Amino acid sequence: MTARGADDRARRADGEEWVGMDADEARRLAGAKLRELADPAEPLRLAPEPPVEYPWCWVFPFDTERWYRTGALPDAALAGPLVVDKGTGLVWQAPSAPPLERWLNAYGAQRGLPAVPVPPPASPW
Repeated sequence: MTARGADDRARRADGEEWVGMDADEARRLAGAKLRELADPAEPLRLAPEPPVEYPWCWVFPFDTERWYRTGALPDAALAGPLVVDKGTGLVWQAPSAPPLERWLNAYGAQRGLPAVPVPPPASPW
């Protein structure tokens, strides 16, 4: 559970306040990490949409430049998104297996961060 202060800033489970970053700074960090991961023969690009925000992190989907041009599945990276920890600036790649929230909670549990809600499984029908 995330405790909220009088000014509605997120707090860690131990009560310590996060010193968060904004989406622009998080995008810069995610872009730098993406450049580390990219193969020069197959450049990668962050999704142009705003990132998904959770109380303690930003999540940035990405794909290959070619996929953004073609939209064809064979051109896709088929990789999990980049996650930027708001408090530390650490950037890591989440696995591609859904749901993302389970991976966020595994990471968060190791660091004393509050759990994020896991959506119910999608109906196969």
